[in-house]
Amino acid sequence: MVSSVLIWSSSRLIAQGYTREMTDGLHVGKNTIGWDVQILLNMYCNDHMNFNDGTCCTTIETATTTQLVMAVVFILR
Repeated sequence: MVSSVLIWSSSRLIAQGYTREMTDGLHVGKNTIGWDVQILLNMYCNDHMNFNDGTCCTTIETATTTQLVMAVVFILR
């Protein structure tokens, strides 16, 4: 019998990389859940976000002097 069910195997692969976080061998740890949630959100959101303007591929802007001074102020505070 042929089925159209798709199995999400990347979650299993992520869990295999974080076996030390498992307390009982069945439940995964926080890092595994975090990665799984991020993958699921990316799979869902990427279909709804259109980056046709090219902003996904642009380089980041350099920090201004004011931004650097404020960062130092907050760090030293």
